[in-house]
Amino acid sequence: MRVGPGPDLRPGAAQTGTDDDGVVLVQVAADGGVAVEVSAGAAERLRGADALVAAILGAYRQALLKRMAVQAMDTRAAPGALPDVTDERWRDGVREALEQACRAIRQR
Repeated sequence: MRVGPGPDLRPGAAQTGTDDDGVVLVQVAADGGVAVEVSAGAAERLRGADALVAAILGAYRQALLKRMAVQAMDTRAAPGALPDVTDERWRDGVREALEQACRAIRQR
């Protein structure tokens, strides 16, 4: 699971990131929504919950950096377009994505 190195410059495009091993893919939508995909065989490549969390956060960071790069290039971007990490709904969404990824790994 590999993603191109640069951001998707199409208007409103979601930005994607992967962890260093290419096991986890995170997609950050233009509205800030987050989706997490864990590849088959992740349990063999990622040892333990800490490794999974680190992979998800690494992929998320990469996707956010791409999103920020697109916003920096687009002078029309609305200020404050980054997710509000203090918003409980955002935290709940990230928590649910992490739990969904953990469930997917346990089922494989």
